[in-house]
Amino acid sequence: MEKKLNSYWSLCILKLGAGLAYANRHLIKKKVQAILGPRSWEETSTVAEVGTEQKIPVLSFADSLPPWSTTKWPFLIQFSPSVHKQMRAIAAILQSYGWRRINVIYEDTNSYANGILPYLYQALQEVSGAEISNLVALHSNFADHDNLISLSRELTHLKREQCRVFLVHTSRPWL
Repeated sequence: MEKKLNSYWSLCILKLGAGLAYANRHLIKKKVQAILGPRSWEETSTVAEVGTEQKIPVLSFADSLPPWSTTKWPFLIQFSPSVHKQMRAIAAILQSYGWRRINVIYEDTNSYANGILPYLYQALQEVSGAEISNLVALHSNFADHDNLISLSRELTHLKREQCRVFLVHTSRPWL
């Protein structure tokens, strides 16, 4: 039996109430069998709610999902490598070069608990024994003038430090 893959692109603002009801009707009408591609935790949590209600698998490209998410939404599947495994790979690279200190520049889109930092700290302890010298958070609106000036000051300060190893972790491909 041949399966046909149809791609439906629709823009709908999912708000509590009417938006979710519309999404449910749309999924039933189009006979959707899987949802691909939520990239952020915010998108994933909203779409997973609808997917679970309709018993439609949701394959998320979000960097990380909380451990409890698949219990709450059994039709949710993380479709990207786990952040923990990514951070272990980075720690292994640090170890292979014998680097003991690292500067981290990261996109601060989630709270500390949901971002990369807990995974990075754990991986550094487990694998390389390296430590983080400096943390620089890029806020979601970092491209505005004041944030760029602040970032410039931070980078100037880091140039004076002895640690020359940088990890830049961001979802923005142009950064």
